[in-house]
Parts: sequence; structure tokens; C-alpha cells
Amino acid sequence: MKTLFILSSLSFLAIGCGSNFPDLSSADSAVVETHTRVGGGDRVSSSDLSLIQIRALAVWLSSHGTGWTRKIEDTAPDIMIDFRRGGVGFGSMNIHPDFIQVGTNYRPLSSDEWIALQVILGNPGDDNPPQ
Repeated sequence: MKTLFILSSLSFLAIGCGSNFPDLSSADSAVVETHTRVGGGDRVSSSDLSLIQIRALAVWLSSHGTGWTRKIEDTAPDIMIDFRRGGVGFGSMNIHPDFIQVGTNYRPLSSDEWIALQVILGNPGDDNPPQ
């Protein structure tokens, strides 16, 4: 019984500590919404991402696997991407000039990382990187 408890605890820790990201390689479409603050309000524009852009985001995400922490909070979107498979949403990504959030996974962004994401997305947001 003690061994079972220890194994269960270790499994819980392993699951809790890993970054669980949606499998973007299986996405067949994605919508990017760019939120701009105008006169105290939120102006939203949206467009579709190409499969090349979706794959580039998947590569970016897989090559930036360190520095993530869990953060459970509702953050106002700047650039919100909803990934879909067969017309059904299965994951989202919230990108700000100074951080990225995927589900409950949060990671600060350097100015170079912000610029790289802007290049992938075709510069949909504020092109002023963090200082």
C-alpha cells in the first residue's frame, strides 16, 4: 500500500510538473485574433493562419520547452490563437509582447522571441518589442 501511494504521488508530480501543450502538428486550421485597446475599449480583428504558420508555431513551441511555469489566471488577450482540428477547437495560445501563455503554462518572452513570433504570425500585433 505504501509503494502504491508513493508511485501515485510520483505520477501526480510528473504530470503536474510537465508542460502539457496541445499537439499543434495535428491542427488543420487556426484563427488569430488581435486585440487592440482603443479609447478604453477592445477592438478585435481576426484572420486565419496558414498551415505553414501553424507548423512554424509548433516548431517554435517544441524548441522553447524550458522556462515554463504554471499560472492559473485569466489574462486579457493581446494575440489569441485558437487551434482547430476538423472544425473543433482543441487548444489556444495567448501571446503578449513580454510573455506567452498556453493553457495554464506561462513563459516570459525576450524581445528576440517576441520578434520571432511576430515574423511567424505576419506581425499581427504591436511591433514594439519589450525593452
